[in-house]
Amino acid sequence: MKSHFLKKLSHASWHSWLRSDDDWKCLLSELWVKLPESVLKKFSSKLQPLIVLPPAYFGRVVRIEKALIRGAYVLQLDERLLLRSKQEALGILAHELAHLCVEATDDVLKNDLRADKLAFEWGFSLEISAALKKDLELSHPRRSAIEKLIVAKN
Repeated sequence: MKSHFLKKLSHASWHSWLRSDDDWKCLLSELWVKLPESVLKKFSSKLQPLIVLPPAYFGRVVRIEKALIRGAYVLQLDERLLLRSKQEALGILAHELAHLCVEATDDVLKNDLRADKLAFEWGFSLEISAALKKDLELSHPRRSAIEKLIVAKN
């Protein structure tokens, strides 16, 4: 399933940019390999596919020629993600994909905590922790919550 998903993803017309961008292809491949099969199944649906948009360096057109009757999941990449450690980048990407799998509320912090927890459950505990340590102060609730999950796991 995982190798099929990677092949299907890279062959979708809107992902043609991935074929010539080894840095992103490697990072996304590491992410997909670690995600649970059920998540890959959700994102490979023909009814509501995952579309990974390339970083917009100076502007870029991504042509989507199929009708997306039920919409799509869109992941917009930022070139600065490649400047981070691979561990942090994977944590951030897992967190963002987790947002697509949890019920959103009007509370931004609650949404982030739910996404962090789900990414942790997917096996990205060290990656999430590394990204949060770099981005948030020690007393931030997201850092505290992920550290509690790590301690409870061990």
